Amino acid sequence: MTDNPVSPVSTETRNEVWYQLLNAMRAARYYGKLSSRMSFWSIRLVWFLMFFATSAVVSLLDVMPDWVRYVANVAIWGVALWMLVDNSSHKLAVVRGVFVQCLEMETEVKWLWLNLDKLSDSEARQKFIEIERKAALITSEPENVGIAIDEHINKAADKEVQEEVQKYAA
Repeated sequence: MTDNPVSPVSTETRNEVWYQLLNAMRAARYYGKLSSRMSFWSIRLVWFLMFFATSAVVSLLDVMPDWVRYVANVAIWGVALWMLVDNSSHKLAVVRGVFVQCLEMETEVKWLWLNLDKLSDSEARQKFIEIERKAALITSEPENVGIAIDEHINKAADKEVQEEVQKYAA
């Protein structure tokens, strides 16, 4: 007697899982890079505000011409106001959360890809649909808080994934 044989996964399902894996890899790299860039600028802005808030700089500005003090005050207020209006700390937290979720999703899709031969087509398709729904929810979060897609980072993440795939294909 043989165990319950698993019906083979269709080519269509296999292709969809493969493209979902590539998309998950790209998304993880994209949100990792976006998080790093947003963090870089957030830290720089805080340091800018802290620098101009020190008493030494304030004392130095007192001996400067009026126009220098005016420009410095406008710059400080502009940065502080921009940080409040843009809600950049919340956006950074969202992007970091999405990055972690994308890494988890990438792991799930890799597992599915590596186990396709052990699953039936309906099992694989069901798992694929679950992951696809999760991906749609995860990647909609940044858009919901007003974060636009950065095409430069997107292209860099896509290129990184393509290079990684080429390493394994060779």
